[in-house]
Amino acid sequence: AGNPGKQVQTANPAGQAAAGNPGKQVQTANPAGQAAAGNPGKQAPPRLADTEQPLLLPSRPPRWPRRLWASANFEEVLRALEPALDDWRSSPRLATIYLQRLAEEQKADIACQVLEVMQAHGLEVNVIHYSTAITACDKGDKWELAVHLLSSMPRAQVLPNEFTYSAAIGACEKGGRWQAALDLLSSMSEVQVLPDDFCYRAAMSACSRCAQWELSLHLLSSMPRSRTNSRP
Repeated sequence: AGNPGKQVQTANPAGQAAAGNPGKQVQTANPAGQAAAGNPGKQAPPRLADTEQPLLLPSRPPRWPRRLWASANFEEVLRALEPALDDWRSSPRLATIYLQRLAEEQKADIACQVLEVMQAHGLEVNVIHYSTAITACDKGDKWELAVHLLSSMPRAQVLPNEFTYSAAIGACEKGGRWQAALDLLSSMSEVQVLPDDFCYRAAMSACSRCAQWELSLHLLSSMPRSRTNSRP
């Protein structure tokens, strides 16, 4: 007021010229994929969903094609794994990470196919790989497959340990197969593997689930005499 040459500045809507500077535009939010304001040659980073990630990455657990989660035969598993086999050959731990993911997803059948692919291509298959695959059988309620994997280890010249046995006994427990669980527990002495608390507890749980209380109590009383190991 009192100065007709001076204009009062009002709120400027986004995208319109700023008051007193018609050449300057107010920058607005830029949607992903459109050119950034003032730099038509620069594109905003694409969204993760718009990028196609590789099937298998050596530095982290590889992604499994969704179409193979339900079931897969040997040839399908081989095609999916081929890009990663050279990395697995130099670093067997990468295969362990992959098998752990399959165990988490309860994909026992695929885990067994992965072991077969590794063996067919001369890759190292160790007790950790077998134990992880048997854990997948345990979590996926595949007790017969767990017993099969355990029994196949001598042919692959891989010695099982207490972790391998406890996973297999646990699979028998979930399947309600108390006799198979006791057979596995008693067979540990044949390969000179000392059962630990986890092996005994899984066997006792299998007996209890099937109302074999006397056997469960017998296992409990025999634990001290068997010098059970405790895991760290």
